Amino acid sequence: MCDDSRRVSGADVLISTGSVLGGRYRIANVIGSGGSGTVYRAEVLATGARVAIKLMHAGHPESDAERTRFGREAEVLRALKHRHIVELVDFGFAHDELRSPYLVFPLLAGRPLHRKLDAEAPLSLSEAGQIAEQILLALEAAHQRGVTHRDIKPANVFLCPTPPSELRKEDVKLL
Repeated sequence: MCDDSRRVSGADVLISTGSVLGGRYRIANVIGSGGSGTVYRAEVLATGARVAIKLMHAGHPESDAERTRFGREAEVLRALKHRHIVELVDFGFAHDELRSPYLVFPLLAGRPLHRKLDAEAPLSLSEAGQIAEQILLALEAAHQRGVTHRDIKPANVFLCPTPPSELRKEDVKLL
């Protein structure tokens, strides 16, 4: 998930800075919030690795359908291994009274596509084509596994810098 340092209001924060989730992850701060959950920057206690954790919003665990959907998201992500799809590192349940589900992803360097478009639009045809091609490769891999994304938008496309030896300057990760 992205490391774009967006803050959300305190009402969206479900766990506090410094708390430990699942006995394995120390929460650093909120990165952002979406329709189903809040995303936190965290550290793996055993290794010090930085990760992003998506924790379902507090009101959602009361809905079995939402919990099922969140669990399905974890199963789908475990099955999808592709260069242009963000990797699922872990899935678990918080030790709160609702056992809120969470997903763990690597903390990606770079920025979401919507930030690039805000700063640099319009993109050159070549650059737009390279980004679109990578998105389509990710979607093709998902569709081959019977998965439909259903929320393709610039905020769910993350651009990671590539090494200087690469022909393109950014590598797409579909969130």
